[in-house]
Amino acid sequence: LVFTTAYAVNKGFESIARASEILVVIVVIIAITITLLLIEKFDFSNFLPLWPSNWRAIFKSSFNVLAFPFGETIVLLAVFYQFDKTKKVFPSYFWGSLLAFVVLLQVVVRNTAVLGEFSKYSSYPAYDAARLANVAQIISRVEVLISINYMFAGYIKVTSTYYVLCRALKEIFSLPSYKRLVFPLGALISLTVISHQSTIVQNLFFVIEIYPYYAIIPQFFIMLIAAVLLLLKRKRVAL
Repeated sequence: LVFTTAYAVNKGFESIARASEILVVIVVIIAITITLLLIEKFDFSNFLPLWPSNWRAIFKSSFNVLAFPFGETIVLLAVFYQFDKTKKVFPSYFWGSLLAFVVLLQVVVRNTAVLGEFSKYSSYPAYDAARLANVAQIISRVEVLISINYMFAGYIKVTSTYYVLCRALKEIFSLPSYKRLVFPLGALISLTVISHQSTIVQNLFFVIEIYPYYAIIPQFFIMLIAAVLLLLKRKRVAL
């Protein structure tokens, strides 16, 4: 995976974007298909009671989702300036985020309707829900599609952040080209992944309990400071 992402990053962001257009369509189709295959397993009593008794847990979960995955989209700010039609940047970003929200929402609804309370204790609820799909004893064992979705979605995320990292380091160190950093950083990423979290439990604990609290610094505060400085600069130029 690191080799393929390094190759894509070396080819440039346009190549990443063109590949992502195809992969996103596949991811959405697979997500909807699995939901349709599991409709007969839906039990909407799993959503009761509708009025939550623990608002603190609701706010904490919302904060986590805001930080991961939606907050991570700020990395795209590093490539927006490359677009020829800058006026289309915000509409594209908005509709892309809305599509991601709708797809994730239907996945959460599907997993809850199928698994109920078990979804809270499952490391991969989407995978466990897909295992239950069985249409007329013909269509079953579709959990492999979940693995494909994880792989494609992960590829899009890794290539995008990988590219932005190379571009950022190129600007910081005033290098003539970011391509000199692609494969050395790929090797470093491989070593980091191996030594980061050894189990899925550690990874989930990090994502839920630790990551959102330090991710808020670049995702919110630094962006807020940058926006204020930009407004002050524009006012100064206008004067």
